[in-house]
Amino acid sequence: MESTLCEGKILWPLECIDRDGGYMDRKQTGYLLLGITIGAAAAMLMAPQTGREAIGAIRRRVSKGADLVNEGIDSAAGTVKGAMDTVKSGVQRGRQALKYQKENLQAAVEAGKQAFREGVESTPTV
Repeated sequence: MESTLCEGKILWPLECIDRDGGYMDRKQTGYLLLGITIGAAAAMLMAPQTGREAIGAIRRRVSKGADLVNEGIDSAAGTVKGAMDTVKSGVQRGRQALKYQKENLQAAVEAGKQAFREGVESTPTV
């Protein structure tokens, strides 16, 4: 496609793209919507089905698409729930291990204190 400049910006067929990512002005948006409307009307006029048949087919396709989206959402929700359960289980195991290590450390400190006391008591004074 050939591009031209639009006030220092690159102009493609329907939009000026600037450094911030681009935009389409109201006039261009209007033309785009008009083109979509004319295309849809032409497609309806040339369609091999009646309007009711076409609407029924569209409804079936939309319904099937919605069902697929819902299945995807349900599947994703199940995956997320499984991941959350795994994380919760890991956190719980981590807490238990930390508690066990804390108890072991406290017991070791107490044993060290007791050994020190016994050593001081059994040491003869000069």
